[in-house]
Parts: sequence; structure tokens; C-alpha cells
Amino acid sequence: MGDVGLINCFVNETKNIRVVNGCLAVTAAREPQERYGMQYTSAKLTTRRSWRYGRFEMRAALPRGSMLRPSVSLEPLVYRDPWPLAGQIDIMTYVQRNTLGNNVHYGNPRVTIPMNYEYVATSDDVRFWEFHVYAVEWTPYEIGWFFDNYNHKTVSLNGSREPGMGEPFDKPFKFTLSLGVGGRFFTNQILDMDGYYDWQCSAMIVDYVRVYQKLQVVDNTIINNTTNNDIHLTDNIEKYKICRQIMTEIRGDKPIPKSSSSLSMSTTVSTSELSPLTIGLVVGAVVLILVLIIPVVVFLCIRQSRVLKIRDRDQDYEDRYYDDIVTAGRPHGMSAVVNEYSEPNELYGDNNYASYDYSKCGDDADSKAPVPPRPKSYDQRYLEMTCRK
Repeated sequence: MGDVGLINCFVNETKNIRVVNGCLAVTAAREPQERYGMQYTSAKLTTRRSWRYGRFEMRAALPRGSMLRPSVSLEPLVYRDPWPLAGQIDIMTYVQRNTLGNNVHYGNPRVTIPMNYEYVATSDDVRFWEFHVYAVEWTPYEIGWFFDNYNHKTVSLNGSREPGMGEPFDKPFKFTLSLGVGGRFFTNQILDMDGYYDWQCSAMIVDYVRVYQKLQVVDNTIINNTTNNDIHLTDNIEKYKICRQIMTEIRGDKPIPKSSSSLSMSTTVSTSELSPLTIGLVVGAVVLILVLIIPVVVFLCIRQSRVLKIRDRDQDYEDRYYDDIVTAGRPHGMSAVVNEYSEPNELYGDNNYASYDYSKCGDDADSKAPVPPRPKSYDQRYLEMTCRK
């Protein structure tokens, strides 16, 4: 790759390149002190082996943050100055937009084909920071680019071998992936501390890298005997967990970005990312809780309503009882003879109260009957008043 003005250096350190939960994490980080004159560090990986022709494929979740630029390419086994005299095939480059860069470069002066081409993600469901498959199929006659197995661009190779201008795509190339920070691709942008803390995930998380070596070429189509049906793939929920772990480690106890609420790693995973089994369990749990709680609430409401009705009824009985005794409208002919008792009174408590005997009747006793004190409890309120003739 030519000089693109990166503001990071590539280092071989655990913080920048390691395996987390079965995935390769290539991580960009800000250093407390400059390293090799750079404030940011990251990593670049190149295979020891090289191939000529085949399908080169990677499944990965791209980083999400200001001025982060992941790149996956095929670079020549034998490098020749100046770049890109020996050629380069960009499987994918990403500069935090809804587009992918897909080109080949060669010659001196440089030739780029297709010129000014980018794959544009037209669907709102495409989130490059989630897992997708990026691939190139390279034959002696053409190079085709694939996104999630969709062939969105193919260019033909003319087979020219003119010195300095010929296509060098008949020689072995190595698989290379890297994560850069900044550069000329981010025009009029500056990465300050606010931008750094707004990084939601500064790691390119790679689930796998595969090279399908061709067996034969029939009608310009690569035939291979590899199948992926029995291979477990890391899901996006696991990817968010990896991102959260990495960001916590490289930033320590620094605050989580405000915008990270849009991620499943902070917290929000869209329903479409949940498995049907998980959704079924959640719905079942909610229904079970409602089935258990609603009857209890209804029972308590009914019980409370009955208690209030009984209390109102008893209060009404008590009020009418005193109205009969105190007011002039009490039953005619009722008289009361007061007998003092020193024994505890069963109705009115342990104090010495008057006990009222209504066994005698007469008109004269109406005005002399004293008013008894109110009972202590609503439960002791049923007093029979009889008048014997």
C-alpha cells in the first residue's frame, strides 16, 4: 500500500492483536505516550503463504468510530518499487460511510480499475459494524467482488505484460488485513479526544479468513470442493460482547460514549438479531408473569372492596343505633334503668361503665336514659334492644 498519511503505527502487541472468544480482534488504541512518533497504535497481518488465483474470503465485523479505516487486500509476494508496480487487489476498504472501496492497482504511473468505484449499501439493514462476508474471486481472465455472496462488480483482465504498465496479476499474492487510523481518506477531519471517546468499537473482529484454491477452471468459473454448511459462525450478539470487553480494556475506566446507546454492546440489540428461541423464551416469561400476577391483583381488589363495604355497613349500623338512643325519635315506650356495676363490662371494655337494662318499659324513662359511650371496636356493636310489655 502506498503512503496514505496514517496517524498510527503498526505494532505486534497483545492489546492490538489477539484472539477474543474465538475471534481475531485487530484493535486501534490511543497511547498515553507517542510510539514511533505516533499517538495511535494498531496492527497489520500478512499470511506467510501466497496464492495465485482462487476465492479469497473473510467474515468480519468492521470497527465503528471516527477516522478508523479497515482494509483487506491481496499484496504481491515480491514487492517492487514504486507502489503499485507489483500490483494490489483491494478486497475491501471502509472509511465509516455506507460504501466499500473495491479496486485493483498496478503500474507506474498508477492505474486503478475500476476507477472511482464504490459498493453502496442501499439497504438500511446493512450495518458494516456487524458480521458480513467480503470476498474476491480471481481468475486469469477477471476479478470479481462479492458482499455477502452478492457479486456487485467484476472487471476483466487484458493480460498485458508491458513493462511498467502491464497487469501483474499472474503472480502469487499474499492475504493482508489491517486497521489504520486517519489518513487522506478523511478530508478536513481531525481526531481529537472527543472523537476518540466517541469510538464505539475500535476493533475489526474477524470470524474467519479462507482461501479456496481452485481445482479447475470451467467457463471462467472456479470450481472448488469446500462447503461451509457445517461450520459454526460467531453471531452479532457475541461480537458486541467482544467490543465491550475490548473498549473497556483499552480505555480503562473512561466514560462510555454517549452514542453507544445505539449499539447492542451498550445496550441495545435489535429484535432482528435475536434468535427465535430467545424471543420465544422472553415472550413466554412475560405471559407467565402476567398469568400469575393478574389473578392476585384482581383477588386483592375484590377483597379490599368487600372490606370497605362491610366497614361502611357497620358504621351505618352504629350511627343508627346511637340515633335511636339519643334523639327524640327513638322507639316509643323504651325506658332504661341504670344499674352500676363494678365488674368489667363485656361490651365496653375493662372500665366501669353503666350497664343498661331495657327489660322495663315506660314513657317516663325516655328523658332519663343516659347516653352510653361508644364501643371500642366495630366488632362489638350488635346490642339487642327489647321492650317487654
